[in-house]
Amino acid sequence: MYHEHLLCPEEERYVRSVTTHKIEGNKTFHLVVCMLPAMSSLLLETKRISIDNSFERLHKWQEFEIEAWLSKFNCCKCHFILLEMI
Repeated sequence: MYHEHLLCPEEERYVRSVTTHKIEGNKTFHLVVCMLPAMSSLLLETKRISIDNSFERLHKWQEFEIEAWLSKFNCCKCHFILLEMI
């Protein structure tokens, strides 16, 4: 999958890296980083982030999601609109 994404234009590459690491007890794990370059730029700009590691969309994978709160997008108003619709 990583090699397929390398063929895409840089701004469309979602799979950023795939690496293998050894940890205690000689166990091995694979780390897959998925993020569009535009997302990386926004993450670098943020002052507040939230990391949620409760995702398990893929069986036997330890997955986490990073959420960034950017004041320029006025998230409070976005959430208010969403809550009004529910």
